[in-house]
Amino acid sequence: MRNRIRNWPHVGRALLARLRRETFAYPGGPSELLLRDLLTHEQLPPFSAGEPPLEAVMPVELDLGDNCLRLFNTLTTFGTPQDIVLQELRIEMSFPADNPSDAILREWETHASALASNSSAQALWKTNLQS
Repeated sequence: MRNRIRNWPHVGRALLARLRRETFAYPGGPSELLLRDLLTHEQLPPFSAGEPPLEAVMPVELDLGDNCLRLFNTLTTFGTPQDIVLQELRIEMSFPADNPSDAILREWETHASALASNSSAQALWKTNLQS
């Protein structure tokens, strides 16, 4: 997917910084396994403990050929979880960053809803035929 992200240098640095911070915060967790895997396949810049804090909102620009889908993502974690499962839970949400991106996403939603409705109608029709 990297080749579809127009602003990959910015996004890649932010993702790597987040992964490194999570690895240091929760050693032995899934983030550490992913980082170790990346280190064996990718040449990554060295980690500096003095790296600036991550942005609250990370813009992502996806290349759609003739269009560019601009999104901003937010990541939610539980600050002081009482359960190990909640400690590892990350909820990432994407939102349109501009009006053209909003229009693209709404068009996709309309098509997806129409396809879902059509599939449901076809399944119902087939069920009625078999009865």
